[in-house]
Amino acid sequence: MGNNPKIQTLHFSLGPVQGFIIQARRTRDLWAGSFLLSWLSAQAMAEVGKEAMIFPKIENDPIYKAICNEGGNPYIATLPNRFQATVGSDFDVERLKNKINNEWKKLADTVFKKFIKPNLTYGNETEAIWNRQIDNFWEVQWVVVEQGKENALDKRKNWRSQCLTVEGGEHCTTMGDYQELSGQKKGEQDNFWQKVRENTSNIDNKNGTNAGADYLNLRPNERLCAIAFVKRFFVRLSKEKLRATIGWVPGYDKDKDQSNEDEYYRPLANFPSTTYMAAIPWLESIKRINEEKLKDYHDDVEKIVLKSNLNKLSGERPTELNCITTKGENNKWSNLDGNLFNQTALMNWRATKLSDDEAYYDKKTIKDPDEVNRADILSKLKKIGGNNLSASSNFYALLLMDGDNLGKLLSNSPEQAKTVSNCLADFSQRVDDIVKEHCGVTIYAGGDDVLALVPIHRVICCAQALNNTYQALFRNPDISVTISAATISAAIIFSHFHNPLTEVMDQARHQLDDIAKDKNDRNSIAMAIMKPGNLSAQWVNEWDVDLLTTFDSVANALRSNELPQGFFYKISGRYQHILEQNNDKEFFKAVVTAELVKSKGSKENIGLVDDIYKLCQGNNINKNMLQLSALYFARFLAVEDKSKEES
Repeated sequence: MGNNPKIQTLHFSLGPVQGFIIQARRTRDLWAGSFLLSWLSAQAMAEVGKEAMIFPKIENDPIYKAICNEGGNPYIATLPNRFQATVGSDFDVERLKNKINNEWKKLADTVFKKFIKPNLTYGNETEAIWNRQIDNFWEVQWVVVEQGKENALDKRKNWRSQCLTVEGGEHCTTMGDYQELSGQKKGEQDNFWQKVRENTSNIDNKNGTNAGADYLNLRPNERLCAIAFVKRFFVRLSKEKLRATIGWVPGYDKDKDQSNEDEYYRPLANFPSTTYMAAIPWLESIKRINEEKLKDYHDDVEKIVLKSNLNKLSGERPTELNCITTKGENNKWSNLDGNLFNQTALMNWRATKLSDDEAYYDKKTIKDPDEVNRADILSKLKKIGGNNLSASSNFYALLLMDGDNLGKLLSNSPEQAKTVSNCLADFSQRVDDIVKEHCGVTIYAGGDDVLALVPIHRVICCAQALNNTYQALFRNPDISVTISAATISAAIIFSHFHNPLTEVMDQARHQLDDIAKDKNDRNSIAMAIMKPGNLSAQWVNEWDVDLLTTFDSVANALRSNELPQGFFYKISGRYQHILEQNNDKEFFKAVVTAELVKSKGSKENIGLVDDIYKLCQGNNINKNMLQLSALYFARFLAVEDKSKEES
């Protein structure tokens, strides 16, 4: 046989993805899980080396470069949890697993010593719970096969090398399969978690000023397991400790850092919440008309609440979203907590805490301890828009995208695999700029995967721009192999901020995998509206370059009353059965035109009927049935897109 090892292909995957990322109560948890998974995957990739990588291409990836001490402070997850590489038959894959576990343990131990260890006397077997959960969490799957057997990892995933053990005791409020860290009986955990809050609320500066860590990071009803705690608190380590564990300070910008080198830096404290994202269209409208109203509102809130050293309602720096960013002092309003822009959230006194009154922590409390201040703030919030600008929407959009048939594209030939890897690397590096252009926030952009929070009035356009970029990269005549079969599918969830983030992510994954990909045969976009407690509308179809403008034109017609209010409800109520069963364009247009003339008394808006039909036409699931659910989406955008309101 000789001493020369045979060259083979390593297929490597790190999980659990669903358990680590999607189980999140807030948007920053979602980001943290994505970032840490990408960071740990990059550790394994670095052990293999960039020269050996087949997929993904990593040499210019920001996280890989930061791990290799080539500079930068990346905070967006840009590497997937899986990779392919060429290795010798004597390659020891166990060293990759050891590298991942060692780096994870080093970070977790640092978080434990800073935040949990000082409070061990208030817990019951807390350290044992921590070690059990941290030491046994990651599931590494890999195969080394002869080149050409590219589906080997898919077969390997059918074997369960780890079985989730149901833990005893009271469980984590974020990751429900795991025991919460206090180890105390039900009803006896509060003392431990209050001590943790006190410990974490005094780390913002050396003077020990309470900067609201309890409110922003650990709310009164939250009890976390070790995994969820690391996700929530690792960014609150000092810069020195982050550099010693992660290797850099995620999102660090020296121009915005006002602290000393060894102190705490909060780069992601203003990672926008779902309520903040819901308020963006309204804030953009107010800013365009009279930004001074927002500045005055900030000053009013400061006088009422923040003067009491309750800067928990205001981040250390503005939330930087393109459509509302303003230079100078006027931009102080944009770093207010999102709940302060939403009347529904502000009125919920248990969700929007205006002081450190102990009554907030007492479950027996039935009256708002800050009733007077809350009413004062609420009255000033209502006055911002006057008579013509209504309140902020309660809805935001979550965008999830995933490339189609990636496994087949990578396995077709070595040359095509290289091309695919290069195109995906280019795509992932462009995602954040596109999302920012549409006033959104990228949570991850690894390979062919995208997850972002985008305001409802920009999300369809954002998805279309990402789709256009993805397809253009694979059809570029300058690349070695033009791959016309490379497509990407998307899911957009318009969700009420009250819906648990885990449920929104589950619905997004369902719409993407089960609807857009499986049922509608890929190259598709699926959308859903999630009101509190129910899914009110669904729609799916193949990509169309005029999708945004078509939805916009119909929604604008409703806003301007070119289409009568309630027109779509009338169409659906009277004709739903006959229209859905008869996908005949001329018949549809005749029915809608007749109702429009009947409602408006003229034919001046008949041109809109073509757009209405385009939205409702059949999809790959059933080409012979119209989708009247599209009318609900147009109506939803007309009502909820506050950026279109004028003074």
